[in-house]
Amino acid sequence: MHINECVTLLKQNSQADSAQTITAVDPNSHAYNQRYLENNSVKFRFKKERTLCYNKQLKPEFYIHGNVRVFRSSSLLEKRDIFGDYSIPHLIPRIYAMDVDGPDDFQLPECMLKCGLIDLP
Repeated sequence: MHINECVTLLKQNSQADSAQTITAVDPNSHAYNQRYLENNSVKFRFKKERTLCYNKQLKPEFYIHGNVRVFRSSSLLEKRDIFGDYSIPHLIPRIYAMDVDGPDDFQLPECMLKCGLIDLP
């Protein structure tokens, strides 16, 4: 489903190098909430931005990958980048943007399928 939608977006825009699915970042995972450790103390990575955007309504909307990328081979060969300079976004619900990197990562999607929260096309 999302692959076909990205292919269609790319076909409709000859100027684009790629199309990709994206999903909005959860407010708790927003970049301005990122922390690091320094001398056994927790520090905010973007302290100044966090101070200016103290609640989630003030934070800019950020997006993460949604697991589908469709790109032109010519763009990849010329720019050596699957995204290129112009990548069309295709916003998808977070529930379809899970990262599956290993065997344990299949448990949640399998449960979601069994419960009817997601469907296979």
